[in-house]
Amino acid sequence: LTTVTLRGSTTTNETTVPNASGAIARKAQVEIAHDLLRNLKITGQASYQVTSYQGENIASSFTGSSTGLNERMINAGVKAEYSLTRTVVVKASYAFERLKTTVPGADYTANIFLLGLRLQR
Repeated sequence: LTTVTLRGSTTTNETTVPNASGAIARKAQVEIAHDLLRNLKITGQASYQVTSYQGENIASSFTGSSTGLNERMINAGVKAEYSLTRTVVVKASYAFERLKTTVPGADYTANIFLLGLRLQR
């Protein structure tokens, strides 16, 4: 069984950024999940998000220019779930995350590896 999920959203968020009244985030995401075996599920996902901060004098306080305060987030990853029994599941995932922002020196790239065990009833 293969499942493809597309999501899109626009949200208004609170922020702790000085002089900002809020942030508008727009996000697009695609996820593809496939059951390779009865007890093994593989999922891949990718998303892109743009966040624009609203308010007066934000651009000059953070960026030193009039371009405004904006962030662009790219995220992609893969995860696997292997059911050992009906109650024990081993989970592993990898995610790549990159944030680009108009604030000098605030960009980052992250590679995230997780391994877990889920006990369910």
